[in-house]
Amino acid sequence: MSKKKKILFVGNCRSVHLQRWISYFKNNFDVHVISPAPCDHTECTYFEDIVSARWKWLSSIPKVGFLVRAFFLRRYLSDLDVDLIHIHFLGSFGTRIGRYIVFLRFRPFAVSTWGSDVLVLRNKRETALRRYVLQRADLVTAVCGFLAKETKKLAPGIKRLEVVPFGVDLKFFDPLRFRHKRNGTKTLRIGFFKHLKEIYCPEYLVRAFGIVSRKFSSAVLFLAGEGELRESLESLAEELGVSQKVHFLGFLEKEKVPAVMASMDITVIPSLSEGLPVAALESEALRIPVVATRVGGLPEAVEDGKTGVLVPPRNEESLAVAMIKLLSDESLRRKMGKAGRELVSSKYNWDDNAGRMSVLYTELLEKTDF
Repeated sequence: MSKKKKILFVGNCRSVHLQRWISYFKNNFDVHVISPAPCDHTECTYFEDIVSARWKWLSSIPKVGFLVRAFFLRRYLSDLDVDLIHIHFLGSFGTRIGRYIVFLRFRPFAVSTWGSDVLVLRNKRETALRRYVLQRADLVTAVCGFLAKETKKLAPGIKRLEVVPFGVDLKFFDPLRFRHKRNGTKTLRIGFFKHLKEIYCPEYLVRAFGIVSRKFSSAVLFLAGEGELRESLESLAEELGVSQKVHFLGFLEKEKVPAVMASMDITVIPSLSEGLPVAALESEALRIPVVATRVGGLPEAVEDGKTGVLVPPRNEESLAVAMIKLLSDESLRRKMGKAGRELVSSKYNWDDNAGRMSVLYTELLEKTDF
């Protein structure tokens, strides 16, 4: 029996998305992870633990510290006998490890951009470093077509760029599992499944809901997520006289998400920026139509007039009109829900997307010129 190839993932092991990649590829590869924080996962190694305790004092010295960490990372990779490295999300940690990988001339290595790692860049140095890593990777993948264009714009010299979405587990997000939860329900339920942060504009949703609730007394808004805006949103709901109809669910464990999401009549995503909007795809997989802003990767995930409705960002009036349109027409919601499930099945099936990444890994590993 041939020995499994060893893949080293670089990224936050607490990320739901990375955990899915780990679980999937464990079947065919020997998977290990370098993480930016200590954890209890058996496959993970905290990056700072790679440096021997005897030499940690040197790692705090500028320039010298870089060489010390590079030395111990080289030894770690050699001892583990890594065949391929894949950086998931090119944030500050991913870029940092990417610099070491390039310095050590390790190949092959891949990078996946997820969204804010390309769309939100704070300064010229950060931009230059991410471009540096992207243009030296053997493969770069982006989670949607929009993000692929932005990644290419950031790093025109990329060797190979492919679109590989996160995908949705269609068995986990299966509407037939939750059909009973909607039986006899008289309220009109509106769901929001994002962090309570400015970039996702929950304030505009609450304001739009104030308009919607005047037309539909049975409408209820559920916000699933945590963030710094929660207190101000609670105050806004109170000010608009809808506090009794706005429910803050807090952070939902991933096992609970499908059931809560499936209980909604519509999902609303009023973001200012998005890479691949996973909440939109998961809702569509559950046959829930989506109202969303026309930004980033949302027009790829939500087909306007077919699986949902797209509106301009930062516009509570347009948001309210779209919500009222869907809440007024159950047959339209059913039609869009059916189309949404078909869209996700054809383009964003998790097994298909992960399988595509597996093919790309095989192609990289089969090259002999590294």
